[in-house]
Amino acid sequence: MERYSPEIGQLAFGCPTSQYACPEFVEAGLAHLANEIERVLWNTNQKTMAAPTENNGSQYATDAFEMRAYYWGDDKTLASLPNFRCGDFEVRWYKFLGRGMSMNKEIDANAFFELIEKCLTSVRLQDVPYEGN
Repeated sequence: MERYSPEIGQLAFGCPTSQYACPEFVEAGLAHLANEIERVLWNTNQKTMAAPTENNGSQYATDAFEMRAYYWGDDKTLASLPNFRCGDFEVRWYKFLGRGMSMNKEIDANAFFELIEKCLTSVRLQDVPYEGN
């Protein structure tokens, strides 16, 4: 895996990063997870609610994972939290998913897809059952 080299904004503002650069499959899997979060939130609330992959301050958690938007505040504890955590795997990004992405450990595509499937299942368990005719 490629070592992560922070972008200038992350360096200038002291944003936390992790050791490894994220491969594209990690970004794609997290984007898919975000889409599923938004779909389920629409079903349960009947209003648009953005997943925490945007620069919107939101967060979402299940028993399987935690996802939070980029933190803008001064609380160093909150600023140090990763944007995505599932078990011992963490991903950080700068302002929004796809920008300045780093992860705390190497992961191959198969292991990552298993991890994302576990996260997707936990989101879908919160979905409202369809009761159509």
